[in-house]
Amino acid sequence: MLSSTSPFVNTTLSVDQNAVKSLLFRAAALMLQFAVLKLFSLWASWRKAFTAYLVFAEDYIQRALYVKSHRFTINGLLVLAFTLFVAAAGFYDTLLWGLDAPGYVEKKSRVRAAQIVDRRAQNPNYVILQPSRPEDLSTLDKQLEDEIGANLYQPGFNFTLVGEVDRGSRKIVEPTRPLDAVGPRIWLDEEGFSVSTDSWVHTVMELGRNGSESLHCPPNVTTANSWAWACTYPNTHTIPVTQKVLGLPEIHWDDASDQQIQSQYLNPSREDNPWAELGTGGGSVAMQQVFTVTKGRQRHTFWETVYKGSLFKDYDRPLPRDEVTDLVKRTWSTDPSQQEDPIVDTIAGQIMKARADNSSFMRGFTVGRKTSVAQATWDLINLEVVLGNVTYSLMRVSFVNITLIRSETLPEEVKPAEPCEGRFYRNVAIGGKVQGTDCHRQGGGNHTRHRFFGEIDTTAVLIFNRLLGDGRNVSAKAWNQTTVEWYFNQENRIQNLLLARGFLLGVDANLVTVEVSTVKAAISYLQIFLMLIAGIVALISWGSTLFFADPHYSNSLLANLFAATATSNPSVTDGEEPDSNPAKIKPGYLHDMAEIQLCQEGDRTVMETSTGVFRLVDKNNGIGHHHHHHPGVPGDVSTNRGSSNDGHSMFKPEMHYTIADVMPTPPPVAVENDPLLFGNGNADRA
Repeated sequence: MLSSTSPFVNTTLSVDQNAVKSLLFRAAALMLQFAVLKLFSLWASWRKAFTAYLVFAEDYIQRALYVKSHRFTINGLLVLAFTLFVAAAGFYDTLLWGLDAPGYVEKKSRVRAAQIVDRRAQNPNYVILQPSRPEDLSTLDKQLEDEIGANLYQPGFNFTLVGEVDRGSRKIVEPTRPLDAVGPRIWLDEEGFSVSTDSWVHTVMELGRNGSESLHCPPNVTTANSWAWACTYPNTHTIPVTQKVLGLPEIHWDDASDQQIQSQYLNPSREDNPWAELGTGGGSVAMQQVFTVTKGRQRHTFWETVYKGSLFKDYDRPLPRDEVTDLVKRTWSTDPSQQEDPIVDTIAGQIMKARADNSSFMRGFTVGRKTSVAQATWDLINLEVVLGNVTYSLMRVSFVNITLIRSETLPEEVKPAEPCEGRFYRNVAIGGKVQGTDCHRQGGGNHTRHRFFGEIDTTAVLIFNRLLGDGRNVSAKAWNQTTVEWYFNQENRIQNLLLARGFLLGVDANLVTVEVSTVKAAISYLQIFLMLIAGIVALISWGSTLFFADPHYSNSLLANLFAATATSNPSVTDGEEPDSNPAKIKPGYLHDMAEIQLCQEGDRTVMETSTGVFRLVDKNNGIGHHHHHHPGVPGDVSTNRGSSNDGHSMFKPEMHYTIADVMPTPPPVAVENDPLLFGNGNADRA
């Protein structure tokens, strides 16, 4: 197999099947072998080497014996050269196969994923952990479709997610509760069914020696659709802050249960979702996910993106103001003009003041826009593992965005996977498959008017673990500008691909378009050229033999045998006078050939036709003139052979050859001076 970028060498012409390709290549090899045969036949004709020509048709053993017996004579070398050249020509198809570059083409077509559901993998992964580092960015950019589409279909099935999804329509309603009471949300029905970012992100619950203690940083409404908060707090509350998973969607099933504090989070499974760990503490990580929330017959599909960047510093060392400002600025926006917003310096100043006061700090805001809700936070966490002893300072920036993608009405209401008495509960699903319920997790709280809520399905998750930076003590490395800009520039591409995967697994495969690649056998222009060369050489050699070689050197032994022994023109029909000149009969294809049978005559096997027998004639006795019994049908055909090397006839005496044995039918007319019939012209001699 070759590797080439040349359009002449690359295999770009589809022949559909390798069987067709094999036939073409084999035909080329046969044509080349035919050309070798004809060229050597022409050579044999020029040298009058008829025996060598006949040996061409024999197998390799007979040719080897001929070469051995003739040693280095011209005829022996002729047969040896023919054998080598015809054997080499037989590998011409192998040469053509070796010129494959690569030997196939991909025929691409786009189909609905529902049409190829039978090729789906049995248990596709719903989580994709992408561990690429900044230095792997170019490879990731080329392979992004393959990465997000991995493990969806059976091995060997060639497909590509193209990010085409029929998103349908979205259904939202007006808020059922005021902003200052519940914060920004995406409102889905008149009962208070809604989705939001974590509305408790500014509240920390800690279980201490004196029971449960809470730290609450109250938010203030800043605009008609947002609220914000900013607080410093004691370092003793930092452990639960670092343990909290960032970016958890919060589902509020209705106003009644929400007022009983029975909202539910989409928590990542610690068994198979790395975000359960990566979403806590520090580090520079990005996560996107597709999830559905179903209540009754109403199902809503959401897309969420989360990223965080962090900076670690030993508490015993100063926290540089320029490092803090740089991280806040570059996480604020990738647009240099927006990075100059005065709020950047304000946030950096608040973080530095908290550090100077030996306090931790949190600041953030949440904003809603009908079909989406976003949240940003800035934290300075002086982690105090041992009371009064700060281990390190963690500066962290996070951003969360949740967007409603599709709303639909199902044919039937969602049903609980199992009963759960005395609790609010829901179905838990991943990748479109229900795993059970969260009944065992619903321990405390007010469960008055308990009931089944519905179903939450995490259909697809994509995590970039190390791409955005190392999250350590230098801002430039903690938040890598090159990869961050790539990530934000490719966010729509990533979103479309992840939506395609999520819809395919957990929504409706008929809404997703997939590109299917079918591998077809193909040949190149170079291979076609070489096949044409073989055909042209075959035609030239055949024509040369036809016009420049004796006809006996372009026909088989059988054709030569009939032609050399016939005494009449085979083309003469009944009732016409046969041509008395046998020299006019040339070897060729026999259109009306008599059947030849093998017969036993005593201890001998002879070949015979319906009108005569092929026999060996003693050349020394002068018998060599025979007639056909019937025009166009070979009669008693004879072949002459010379004497043996010892000077004696090769006919053995005990075989008792007689005149009757060699006499054609009908008997020839007596000719004067014929030594066989009349001796020396003596009519009285018997």
